[in-house]
Amino acid sequence: MNALSDLLGSLGVSGQQNHSTNQRNGGQSQSSGDMMTYPRRFPHHELWFKCPDLDLLPNGDFLDDVWLPDPESMDHRPKPNLQDFQLYEFGTDCFHIMQSDLPDVDLSYCHHPDAIDLFYHIDSLASNVGKTNISAIRHTMDLEFKYRVRLETHSDGESVTRQIDIGLAAFNEFISIDRPWVKLFAGVIYRKSAHSYLAGTTSLLGGDVVLASQDEEYCAERWAIREPRTASKLVKRLLVASDCDTARLDHFDDGSCQVKLPCGHVVDMTREEYLNPDENAWLNLACNFCGKRILEADDIAEHGMIEKLAQYEDLVQDQADWKDLDSAVRDTRTQHFYREILSAALFAAGRSFEAPEIVVPKLLQPINFEETSTAISALQAWLSQRDKVIMTTPRDLRQALTIIVQDALRSTCFPPDVSFVPTPPGWSRFLDMWLDRTVNFLVNRRCTVGYQEHQGVHYHDQSIWWADPAAESIQRNKIIDDLAKMAF
Repeated sequence: MNALSDLLGSLGVSGQQNHSTNQRNGGQSQSSGDMMTYPRRFPHHELWFKCPDLDLLPNGDFLDDVWLPDPESMDHRPKPNLQDFQLYEFGTDCFHIMQSDLPDVDLSYCHHPDAIDLFYHIDSLASNVGKTNISAIRHTMDLEFKYRVRLETHSDGESVTRQIDIGLAAFNEFISIDRPWVKLFAGVIYRKSAHSYLAGTTSLLGGDVVLASQDEEYCAERWAIREPRTASKLVKRLLVASDCDTARLDHFDDGSCQVKLPCGHVVDMTREEYLNPDENAWLNLACNFCGKRILEADDIAEHGMIEKLAQYEDLVQDQADWKDLDSAVRDTRTQHFYREILSAALFAAGRSFEAPEIVVPKLLQPINFEETSTAISALQAWLSQRDKVIMTTPRDLRQALTIIVQDALRSTCFPPDVSFVPTPPGWSRFLDMWLDRTVNFLVNRRCTVGYQEHQGVHYHDQSIWWADPAAESIQRNKIIDDLAKMAF
């Protein structure tokens, strides 16, 4: 059995260090300025907001004492100007990257020491590399409205927690201070959650493929009462046959038919053209005589919405296949892990975070970040020097993978001996989910070869077998598409 110390023994660590050294030495073509453009080269402090956080009150007290925002309070505030914030959102949490070069703020109008102390305490964190969780909730205390705020700061390898109760007047004075992070905090406070006012802003959710689809739920509700209309359906309803009726398939029994376009021109259309499955061709269809597009701007926008929602539905279904694998790895039973299978599982789990370009731009997907490439290279280098069969516990394996990645990223930082490795916003959360999925994928996935369930990713006749949700989704979608074409 390999304990955690064995997994990270001299063989694995030396291989990791050699990889990192080679990476630095191999980058001779890149100047130091180019290297500094990587997001993690810039140390930063992240503020994570969560409100209301019921965990701040003793169990049972929140039923009578907590005050959630009224609907009118949730709606009257405008959405934040996205140019003023660097933030992403995960579920009901959102986070902001602090700026350390902002000018001092005039607080001469502030008269509450609690407000001034809270502001300076949080604002001073901008110069520290790390992360602070800010949780808040409004409640009653001694028959008076209070805001309970908890700060959990992780910086320089240390964690510090501070909790205060601040009066309503002092808190209102605090959120009036002109700082981007204060404005965002105020927006979170006056809305039930960050999700309620960031809904619809897809670019802010680019860092989290798992939750991205929830952002467009309001769009699905808006269009749910209408029949989904693709570009081909929209155009065909505008084509008029010779009998002054909407063109139908039976009009093309002779191979072609003259159809009148919305612009008034009459053109010949063949049966093959009428059955063309290319939606983009229908979307861009224009009159050969005047060049006017068949579809109006509103129809084009609707087609884009329908196409996007269809891809969101696929994404939601794909993520549902992985949902059971997102739990923390706690299994302490010794198991066999094959080196080749572990490598395959890393790529399979990584692929689960891919999303269509129309849903999440590729550049915003953490799976495509430079940090992820560094992590994959380090893990592959480490695996290449391990035994073919690794005998250890899932929990120890999960911890070992994390340490390998953190050491790889630390060795490429400037300076390389930093205690806290700065990474792009949200990437650490992606790493946790990726490694959890990888190990849980190895342990929990099953197949039914030979009418008998087999645990995890494993060998059959010297071939690797597993139930890959992404591959299953591709096959499922192909079957659905084939059935749809037959129904047409």
